[in-house]
Amino acid sequence: MQQLKPSTIYHTIVSVSGRPPQERIFMRRLVCSLMLVGLSLQAWAADNPYTKHYVDRSQAGLPLQPDPAGPKLFRGTQKDVDAQKMLVKGYDLIGEAAFNATETSPELALEQAKKIKADLVLVYGSVLTKTPTSVQLDQLRAQSKAGEALDLKEDTPIYQYGASYWVKLAPPLIGIHVNAKASQDQGLSVIAVVEGSPAEQAGMRQGDVVTAIGDSAIVKVEALSEAAKRYAGQAVPVYWLREGQVMQSTLKVNTRP
Repeated sequence: MQQLKPSTIYHTIVSVSGRPPQERIFMRRLVCSLMLVGLSLQAWAADNPYTKHYVDRSQAGLPLQPDPAGPKLFRGTQKDVDAQKMLVKGYDLIGEAAFNATETSPELALEQAKKIKADLVLVYGSVLTKTPTSVQLDQLRAQSKAGEALDLKEDTPIYQYGASYWVKLAPPLIGIHVNAKASQDQGLSVIAVVEGSPAEQAGMRQGDVVTAIGDSAIVKVEALSEAAKRYAGQAVPVYWLREGQVMQSTLKVNTRP
């Protein structure tokens, strides 16, 4: 993931020397347009597509450890791989956005992150080969609103954008993320183990199936939460399955400050 620096997004240097006169004029207008977009960013934040298409995924009651420096903006690479890395780093997903549009500034994703108090946002973008009907309709509405002649601009690049918003969790009591929708009779499948957590120190890995903590059988997510609270500050045995083999270790459960 590559961190983006919003303050430098619009500082683009375009060389126009040696170009035909009409092209030089076009390039200068393009640079001016980008500068105007940057200056008027807050003015049209109400039309922020990252806000308009935002879907809340947050869970109530999560203990957080907010970053006092505010949200950070990164360019994502592969959504599934990035999501796994974020869970391991101790973050939790609180929301997503996906939409098709003409060129859209990443700063708008950062504005939405500030609005929902996210600590980190990953942005994604790729060029579509064909302009979607929804985008064509948006173009026509914008032209009609501006009093312009209706004209579909097929040559305008259209991008498929996405963003995922994350919050930093407080140090976990146990430190595993489980697949709540795929609970098994013998336990819960581990989809991620948080770095430096009690679970990692006990030797647990992604793909393990946790079956018991102390005297508590772990067959539901609620049982995992109850065991974490029950054994907070204690060292208890933990059991899990790895490729059909029963594993056992000692889990030193954290406490909440």
